[in-house]
Amino acid sequence: MGWGRNAGCPRCALSDESSPPNPAAPWLWRRDWSERRIRDQNRSGIWFLLLFSLFWNSIAWGVTIATWRGAPKRGPEHYLILLFPFLGVLLLVAALLAAIRRIRYGVAVLELATLPAPLGRALAGHVRIGSGLAPDREVSLRLRAIHRTVTGAGKNRRVRDEVVWEAGRTLPGAIPKDGGIVVPVAIPIPSDAPETATLNRNDRILWLLDVSSAVPGVDFEAQFEVPVFRTAESATPLTPEELARLR
Repeated sequence: MGWGRNAGCPRCALSDESSPPNPAAPWLWRRDWSERRIRDQNRSGIWFLLLFSLFWNSIAWGVTIATWRGAPKRGPEHYLILLFPFLGVLLLVAALLAAIRRIRYGVAVLELATLPAPLGRALAGHVRIGSGLAPDREVSLRLRAIHRTVTGAGKNRRVRDEVVWEAGRTLPGAIPKDGGIVVPVAIPIPSDAPETATLNRNDRILWLLDVSSAVPGVDFEAQFEVPVFRTAESATPLTPEELARLR
């Protein structure tokens, strides 16, 4: 299936009234993109996840204890309510793991070699990791194009993610540098893949780079939203020799 500008996202097309600055260069709309330094977006959800898990547990455990104490005879519904505190424990564990991961590895930063990553060429750059990851650890890279649609509002709000393209590679290790670790990134992108389209919040194309490594205790995980667009470079696809070097 071919994808042109904003294809698969018909309402994402720019209008005269809503055009932001630099309409011909949407990769400059975000400061981190324009500076070619993208921070791990997992970091932003740690405090929300922790506070939400504490709130959920306070309600779930309070209601569960009150229900069990006030029931002279327990039926199936009383055991079913135990699912809520169980979910609360899972949320709390996830929040604590995220916090430990942040303390152990710091905030990973993706530094782009090209801005944007051109369709038909490659996403290139490197990920800087401050600490906690040994250079001989195997590192997995996965690049995905996701068509995200949002329907409804409030309690009826639904978010649907459809992966329309993805590719990955595994590196045998990383490179020690400046007291930390550098993970090289070089992933070819086909010319007919969809380009980034984020103007319409309810119908978007997002490109996400996931970087992970299995480590005893708490695995390393980072995610970056990257700009992928059709540019003049897209007219010159990668040669077989260039593709071979990227694999």
